[in-house]
Amino acid sequence: MLPFFFPVLDNLTGKVMNCFRKDGPQGYEFGDMLPEVVDVTNERVADTDGAVEQLLVPAAKLTKSLATILGLGSGAGDISRALSRRFPDADIYGVDYSEIAIRKAIEISKIESINNVKFLKENVTSLPADWTGKFDWVILYDVLHDLPDHVNAMKEVQRVLKDGGVVSITDPNVHSNHGDNVGDSNVAGVGYALSTVICLPCSLSIDDAAGHGIGWGTENKEKFLISSGWLVKDKRNIGSPLAVNFTCVKAENKPDESSSC
Repeated sequence: MLPFFFPVLDNLTGKVMNCFRKDGPQGYEFGDMLPEVVDVTNERVADTDGAVEQLLVPAAKLTKSLATILGLGSGAGDISRALSRRFPDADIYGVDYSEIAIRKAIEISKIESINNVKFLKENVTSLPADWTGKFDWVILYDVLHDLPDHVNAMKEVQRVLKDGGVVSITDPNVHSNHGDNVGDSNVAGVGYALSTVICLPCSLSIDDAAGHGIGWGTENKEKFLISSGWLVKDKRNIGSPLAVNFTCVKAENKPDESSSC
């Protein structure tokens, strides 16, 4: 994956350095990324159709319908288009905060004659009011650790997901205890390096931000999901050992509102 990012690392490094200046920003949003970054992240999954099939294996066992699907942080739409190919009769939405990414997603979809995906610029912490209970399946693919406000984002996922719906959350598979990652060159050479210029700045982009990035880790992420009102019904690697997917449903018990993990 890292070679895809070589052409943009120089510019991103400059943006990170600005964050260390006394008068610099504390981070930057994905919406502020260069168009080249959007292009590169759209190519990060070599086999999007295969990724969707892997997500579907546990998800299909937990919901009776997959007629309405939402991809949060959909970027330029690589996973959303794969969902369209797999579910041509479904009503699919791809949402991202980046105007550049949404324009790119619409452009590619027109070229590929994909007609059942709506790409919209929205904030994951304040999705449209009329989406309450709208979706059978919500997917966050390589997104959660980038969010500056993961708590309110997952509250919105709770709201827009139908009762009986399912959520798939795929994120980097990194130990929360950094010492446990020692000796893993993929984590040090790829994960932490990319997090420094993309994930961590994005997760620091607002006041009182989480600042997680890839370093949040799989163990702390699972604790957060459970404390936030989710039942983790399945956890497995997706595509490679570097990615872990949590398949979740709503828990019956009220979540701990104070938890942020």
